[in-house]
Amino acid sequence: MTSFKLPETRYASSGDFSIAYQVLGNRCIDLILVPGLFSHIDFLHELPGYTTFLRRLSNFSRVVTFDKRGQGLSDKIDGAPSLEERMDDVRAIMEAIGSSTPSRRAMFQTCGVFAEFERGTIREPGLARARQKGTKLGRRKVKPSVAAWIRELRAKGDGILKIGRTLGVGTSVVQRSS
Repeated sequence: MTSFKLPETRYASSGDFSIAYQVLGNRCIDLILVPGLFSHIDFLHELPGYTTFLRRLSNFSRVVTFDKRGQGLSDKIDGAPSLEERMDDVRAIMEAIGSSTPSRRAMFQTCGVFAEFERGTIREPGLARARQKGTKLGRRKVKPSVAAWIRELRAKGDGILKIGRTLGVGTSVVQRSS
């Protein structure tokens, strides 16, 4: 536990839910730390160096940490929140602290990157399990006879859309087989 006073826990309303957050510092740049797989803003201060790290960040920014919906001190939910709900929660916190528009745009772009990364860490093990079970992943192969027919029709000058309709395949299949 740290020897200095921990930040006050506040709550922002996001729809029918309360999202717990803490603010350190009062600089003009807002730095919103978006949690990864788990969050508990009070417990994280127990980790060695965490609070010191936040205080160092607060030398040049206003640092905001929060608990995801359904975790830590935020309201509990059934299941996991969607990406849209998580973004709504971040917007609610930003409105509660009076964050500026340019910072908001930059933060949302960064959130998108981290959300995509987190989604990938969830998806990859699922794909590995599907491969182990023998599930075929990806696009279906185009039969050689269909591919040859597509090339023949393209050579005649038929358009991609016409060929797709004639053969009952999508235009992407026609493009790949041309």
